[in-house]
Amino acid sequence: MISSILWVQTMMESDIEQYKRKDANSWLHLRFQTITNLDANFLEAYLYGGQYLSIIKDDTIGAKEIYEKGLQKFPNNFDLNLNAGFNYFFELGDCKNAYEKYKTILNNPIVKKKYPLLPSLIARIKGCSSGNIYSAKELLEIAYNQAPANSNLKKTIANSLYSINAELDLRCLNSNATNCTTRDFGGNPYIKNMAGEYVAQKSWRPYKINLGRKEID
Repeated sequence: MISSILWVQTMMESDIEQYKRKDANSWLHLRFQTITNLDANFLEAYLYGGQYLSIIKDDTIGAKEIYEKGLQKFPNNFDLNLNAGFNYFFELGDCKNAYEKYKTILNNPIVKKKYPLLPSLIARIKGCSSGNIYSAKELLEIAYNQAPANSNLKKTIANSLYSINAELDLRCLNSNATNCTTRDFGGNPYIKNMAGEYVAQKSWRPYKINLGRKEID
């Protein structure tokens, strides 16, 4: 009961300010540690707690600790392994541990049915190649669909997906390719500027991948 109360309170008080120090001492990380100490079987605290730390707070070390703690209790959980792998590879640049997480879920039937790009990503991770923007897009779409409605987590992931889609769509449109998507992640049409180039109506920045590693398309 106490862990549930703390969880609800934490979600209500959670902020979106990034945590600059890499010492795993953000207040959210410490709160998630307390919650999971009180209830070691609180799966949502590991799953969403890790995502909040990694995606919103940029506390990637804290996220790693929460994910690893959760995987001690739920070693074969699909979503925990998926999200921990994302944090290891795209945020921490740790191929070895990312591969171990993804390998756990590779043969799960849900991969072939819902996440067709995942096997090719896992193959690149095994060789320690960089992740590409298409892989990041697929994994963030999974996280977006799973995130609680109207949460800061869902809004932050939506911003990342807006940037990724804008980068890919505008690259396509401005190369005069066919079958390009003409609307952004929010459903608004891309427009032409004075120079005749397609642009988004909302400002965006290229999505960072893997601590600045060079992207491979």
